[in-house]
Amino acid sequence: GEEEGEEEGEEEGEEKVVGVQTDDGIAFSLGNKKLLRVRTWKKMVLVDIREFYEDKNEELKPGKKGISLTLDQWGELTKAMSGIQDAIAQQEAE
Repeated sequence: GEEEGEEEGEEEGEEKVVGVQTDDGIAFSLGNKKLLRVRTWKKMVLVDIREFYEDKNEELKPGKKGISLTLDQWGELTKAMSGIQDAIAQQEAE
């Protein structure tokens, strides 16, 4: 049933975060009105990390603060992730 699919491929103690389908891609909340969106722009798939704001109709709209990464750039970021985690731990220890 559904329970089997939810557990598949998950590490013990880790929760799989599922994105929300939006008009222009799939969005993942990073908290505090910051979203990571996987979207297509001019036939390019981009990973967009951006701050959002609420317009007068209380709809979330993308703000100017953010970055769009190409899949190559996203790949470089994910390759660096364990090194980034080590750097964070080092900074926290100081």
